[in-house]
Amino acid sequence: MKNKIALITFSILFFFFIISCNDNSTEPKDEITIKPIVIKSSINYNKDSFRTSFPDLDLNKNIADAYKDKYSQEIKAQMIDYMKNQVKMLGENEDTFIKCMDLTGCKDINSISLPTYAEKAKYDGEDAWIIQLIWASRPENIGHYKCFAIGINQIDTLDFIRCL
Repeated sequence: MKNKIALITFSILFFFFIISCNDNSTEPKDEITIKPIVIKSSINYNKDSFRTSFPDLDLNKNIADAYKDKYSQEIKAQMIDYMKNQVKMLGENEDTFIKCMDLTGCKDINSISLPTYAEKAKYDGEDAWIIQLIWASRPENIGHYKCFAIGINQIDTLDFIRCL
């Protein structure tokens, strides 16, 4: 009987400990409500398939709607960090991914842009990151798109499309 009481008491105390840790977590909280997609595939895009597959206008609209009224460089940085962590979880090289992101101009502090999608795939047989982002001249107009196929070996643009 004493063991049951001790176990119940311990369980209750442990439960309250877990709850209090969640409330006082030192883990940084982000402001990202709608997250970009990061995947790994075996797709081998070419010029035609790249242009028929991208952009994902629904994803772009969801992210644009979520952030146009609260856009900030901090949110953009949090989204890029989120993507970098996802890349690591996929077993891919985060430094290479960030170099590819640099090539898109998304990380530029003067750029009003948000990443929406990244896919580790192939383009004409070459390992590539397919990266999609939305951009604008003013945050409330964010939603224009740019899509890149960036070769991983040379960190160069293999293909590029954007809205007019």
